[in-house]
Amino acid sequence: MKFEYSIIRRSFIFLFLVFLGFIFNYLTQFYASSLLNSTGFGIFYESITIINFFFIPSIVLGMYFTRYTSSIIDDNHRKVECKCYVDSMIYRGGLIFGTIFMLLLLIYFIFSINIFLLFSLISLAVYSSYLIESIRTVFESNNKILWTGGYTLVSLIFRFIFTLIGIVIGGTVWSGIFGLSLSGFILFAVMYHYLYAKSNFNKEDFISEFNATLVSKQVALFVLSFVLVSFVMYIDVLLAYYVLPPSDLSIYVASAVLSKGLLLFSLPLTKVLYPIIANNGNNSMEVEDNNKYVVIKMLGIMFVVSTCGVVVLLLLSDVLT
Repeated sequence: MKFEYSIIRRSFIFLFLVFLGFIFNYLTQFYASSLLNSTGFGIFYESITIINFFFIPSIVLGMYFTRYTSSIIDDNHRKVECKCYVDSMIYRGGLIFGTIFMLLLLIYFIFSINIFLLFSLISLAVYSSYLIESIRTVFESNNKILWTGGYTLVSLIFRFIFTLIGIVIGGTVWSGIFGLSLSGFILFAVMYHYLYAKSNFNKEDFISEFNATLVSKQVALFVLSFVLVSFVMYIDVLLAYYVLPPSDLSIYVASAVLSKGLLLFSLPLTKVLYPIIANNGNNSMEVEDNNKYVVIKMLGIMFVVSTCGVVVLLLLSDVLT
């Protein structure tokens, strides 16, 4: 079997790239805990948790979009749909999060409540995450597994660099979250220019049909189920913020980084293979004659990765947490 059609080989290379990215994600938390005091790091991790929580709808919409594009035969049509999807995230997302940002910033200036300044920066970070995810969705829609892995790695390296620069320069959680937001905007601008500055497809030939489906009951239930699962996964951290003193909170969230990271590690592979599984074999994106074997291979890879992760976490728990 050719490499471009191999699910297993591409998946393991993809997971290796994502693993490298997760190392940088962990290093972000590690160095943030060193640069910030215990209270500051607790707030920083809570902010990251909030960002991840509100980031969920973009993941769900991305998966729904890749399932939609998997049925499109014409490559030019698919490119137009991807461009429309990214533009929708730019303009509609910008309108929504821009309004939220301005309202929170206005409350901060009127009442001088610092937490609202942090919330306004968190809204920017969520928006930048949506933009980053929209580009990842484009790669996933076109079955570019290795491009998706490389892009994920680069995005987490950018987050690592700019977040720590923000903390070092500003010395606060606020400056760190601003650096995180900035990393997303910069990478998105670069990738958008790379993908679409010299695009040669005719956007006028097609009208995007995806936006009309966003209000469907199916998408709403998909989003709701994903949100509930993520809420259960992070509820202990949210409760810890109100129950534990600041010093204990920082220790608790630091020990939770790896265990929760293990739960999230398999998600990128699920997303990148989702359009292949959803595809019914009607276009050139199909990489297997029988989709049930794709599912079996994916489940096997998930089992191996999860088992290895649990074993490493158990054996090295004293060192890594």
